[in-house]
Amino acid sequence: MILQSNCKGDGLVFQSDRLRVRVESDLYFQVEYSTGEGWKSPCVAEPPKERRWPLHYLVLDQIPVAGFRLLTDDTVCEPCRTALGEGMRISLKAVDSKSFPSPVGITLRIEVYQEFPTALVVRSEFDLGEAALETSLQEISLNNLLLDGRRVGGQTPFDMWVYNGSAELREHCLQALTSQYYKRNYLGVLESFDGGGYQPEYRHGSQPGFGGGTPVVSIWGRELGLAIGHLERSFCRCSLPIQVDDGRSVSLRLVEHRRDVPESEALIQSIDSLIVLHEGDFYNALETYRKMLAAKGVTFPDHPDQAYEPQWDSWGFREDFTSEDILATVPHLKEMGVRSITLDDRWYDATGDWLPRKDRFPGGEEEFVTFIQQLHAEGMKVRLWTLPAEVDGDADVEKWLSAHPSAITEVQKHSYHCASRFHQEHPDWVVVGPDGQAELSKRGNCFCCGSLPEVREHFRKVTRRMFETWRIDGLKQDAVYMCSACYSDDHEHVSPDEASSDYAEILRVIYETALKYRPEAVILNCPCGTTLTPDWMQWQNQSISPDPWTSWVNRGIVKQLKALFGPSAAVVLDHIELSDEGMDFSLIGVGGVPATRITPTGQEKSFGVGATLRFEEKKAIWKRWIGVYLDLMLSQGEYLNLYDLVYDIPETHVIRKGDRLYYAFYPGEPDGIVADQRELYDEKKGTKQFRGTLEFRGLEEEKKYSVFDYENQRELGILEGKQPFLQAEIDHHLLVVLSEIA
Repeated sequence: MILQSNCKGDGLVFQSDRLRVRVESDLYFQVEYSTGEGWKSPCVAEPPKERRWPLHYLVLDQIPVAGFRLLTDDTVCEPCRTALGEGMRISLKAVDSKSFPSPVGITLRIEVYQEFPTALVVRSEFDLGEAALETSLQEISLNNLLLDGRRVGGQTPFDMWVYNGSAELREHCLQALTSQYYKRNYLGVLESFDGGGYQPEYRHGSQPGFGGGTPVVSIWGRELGLAIGHLERSFCRCSLPIQVDDGRSVSLRLVEHRRDVPESEALIQSIDSLIVLHEGDFYNALETYRKMLAAKGVTFPDHPDQAYEPQWDSWGFREDFTSEDILATVPHLKEMGVRSITLDDRWYDATGDWLPRKDRFPGGEEEFVTFIQQLHAEGMKVRLWTLPAEVDGDADVEKWLSAHPSAITEVQKHSYHCASRFHQEHPDWVVVGPDGQAELSKRGNCFCCGSLPEVREHFRKVTRRMFETWRIDGLKQDAVYMCSACYSDDHEHVSPDEASSDYAEILRVIYETALKYRPEAVILNCPCGTTLTPDWMQWQNQSISPDPWTSWVNRGIVKQLKALFGPSAAVVLDHIELSDEGMDFSLIGVGGVPATRITPTGQEKSFGVGATLRFEEKKAIWKRWIGVYLDLMLSQGEYLNLYDLVYDIPETHVIRKGDRLYYAFYPGEPDGIVADQRELYDEKKGTKQFRGTLEFRGLEEEKKYSVFDYENQRELGILEGKQPFLQAEIDHHLLVVLSEIA
């Protein structure tokens, strides 16, 4: 790779084969992408002064130190080699002599790597000098960029879509920008002492306990997209705010929240930040992020064969299921082709102790083990539902709810609390705020502090008992978000944020212990209704589209997870009853693993047609579709990112399995943003028809293909690779397979 630099007035221009970087004298930053036919950029070329920020700056004593002037003569361009491979590094220096009485310097390092030609890795070092005296550092603002959707095919500056990586709210991660759009994308824990706070300005409010997420946001238009994020291997308390400024432009940045009190002459280092330009939707940006993490040593486990099996969850019976309920359901599951079940919420007695529920298993562990053996004898694999790293304490949940009324839905849904032996014996092992009171999760439980070796040892023993003694086959770990900061003096934290960083240590211990005693175990972490956090993504071997509320939401999450875990990842289609009309098995065409909570008694929550069918009618549908899934096993195929999820119409997904290509077409407008609000779905379900020309991308020009509708068992015609088009009428979906004709 050759990197060229050219002076541009009092700024600089750097260019590689795929990217061109423009740095103005005030460190305003633009990046361009080579399409092969020319250069294209979503960045605003000449913004007004009030929206013109340097690429990196910091905030001292609530004052932005952002008045930098570039020292052009101090620029250095040189080869570099890091964990990311061979590359080139540009080092820029600038000084701010206006914001504080004494000057503050910055060294900005921008790296481009051969293996990642569309990505920039950027870090900064601030020389505070005398400005550090008696000051405090609140934040470092990284990758400040200003975008205009008209430069990438939009009709307005905000005519673009966004992937939001944060798990702060139960909104869909994919949203259309609007003229007044704002999302903070905070990666800490809301309504806690870590700085998240209550955010009533949000469209749908906030809830305590949500937190974490993927530290990436991507904004894309019809012609090009841009993503930013960070490449740290463990939790970093950040936010990725996106804001549309009265419809005039779109700003985004990465904020590194700090608690430093700098010493004199301090040098302040930023985290490694990331800028990616990408074609199509968010997929390429997330795939690049995953591969860069892997190069830095973060590896996600392969998904075992058991992770692809259709699944059933006892949550259809809600909390009060009995062993008789489960055993009576097993024959129906076997008839439908399901061999993997999860015993959901309330098989246990107290959160944190994880012992069998006394009123359901009066014989204790012995009776519970016999029950698991009965299920094994029926050919079933058995997983247990847990809330890892949480414990039932002595908190006054009613009092807590009065201060956090937005948590009422979650607490009512999971209302049972029983003081655990764990907490009675070790009340000082939980995360506390600066007031000494325990921080609570969204369900009113205490967070265990993963920084304590004794806490990790407790969960190691619990996991060993489950897998070695009880012989279970896996875990569905639910409500896995992020742990809030801990201010306990007894825990001797270097920083309160250490508890958040060490939250993943509990999940690591659980994962490694489970596989030690059951190498084929399937471990799943579910961040209900939100995105996943890389810290603990590596401590699972199955992923999930968590609690989707429409099929469109489900498909978008599956595509997201195929990008993050790999194109053949096992992604569970959680609760098929929640998707369109309560039974949208067409989602297997995206490569998902079907999961259901169907019950012979019809207790499971469902929607539309799925809520009106008798059990025998539903069972026939479930049996047919699960049979199709087992015949094809598209979830084990290779997801091909050939279509934009939003801008290509109809929405199209492609999976390569062996020498065949499987296409899934879904007409209709996006219909799901907020959990449990189905009004938008009802408004848009009439748009799920299409009549027109389908384009089959990914074909070889010299070959011919037969087109077969595998759902309805009908031939649709012959295609030539050089003319990959077919006239079609679609109602809700069309699932076809293309086979080469000799």
